[in-house]
Amino acid sequence: MKEEMVGTSERNLAQEVIKRIEVLLGNANDLSLKDIKGFGEDVSTVFRIAQGAVQLISQKKFEKFLEGISQENVPTSVQIEKLMSYIDNETKAEFISNTFTKVLMSNSTLACAIIGSVIKKLINEQQQLSHEYLICIRALGDLFDKDIENILLFEAILARNPKFKSFYYFTVKKYSDENNHDYLSAVLTLEKCVSLQVLNRNFESHIDASIDGENDSFDLHSSSIDEYFAFTKSGLLLIDHIKRVKSANKII
Repeated sequence: MKEEMVGTSERNLAQEVIKRIEVLLGNANDLSLKDIKGFGEDVSTVFRIAQGAVQLISQKKFEKFLEGISQENVPTSVQIEKLMSYIDNETKAEFISNTFTKVLMSNSTLACAIIGSVIKKLINEQQQLSHEYLICIRALGDLFDKDIENILLFEAILARNPKFKSFYYFTVKKYSDENNHDYLSAVLTLEKCVSLQVLNRNFESHIDASIDGENDSFDLHSSSIDEYFAFTKSGLLLIDHIKRVKSANKII
């Protein structure tokens, strides 16, 4: 999909969305963009360069978000108007406001596109906010590009045997070696996904023992514990939208 730049009409609609949020949340005393710009003009050249870099990065992230929220053969302005219509109460206003913050503070431009995809599903289907969506958006704000790549690795492990809904810790090592994947990075993502409630961690014990009834004795030959993981509902939602964005050629 060809990257779409933010036009004047989209900017005006975005401002209308922000105004709608401000009305519903009652935010009247925020520091204005003019105040920030004025402050920036008084500081050092280094700070101004840094400020410009932040603005460029923020614009790139927001453009990726718009890519995710856009729909084929539907102008971005129409999608933003749908978003504005979706914000009809304080809860939704707070959610969308927090989502914009997640986009601007995210660790990955890919995650920004995926956040846009999640929001598109909400506004197109006029769905009510659920816990699964809240967790999914929060997780995306914390993911790196490499985390998204690793999550696709976990999904690929499950895809090898669709009848299973979980995968063992040791299979991550095996699959990483087979596919020349960074195993240590995958382990870091496993831990992050558990803490973000995208994956559930479980344990399975194996005991090999024998009982001598005559002598009333018990012999333990061996024991082991296997660690395995399963995607939560939020995790499955996340996988679905990663695939949607990937299939639309927004992830390389």
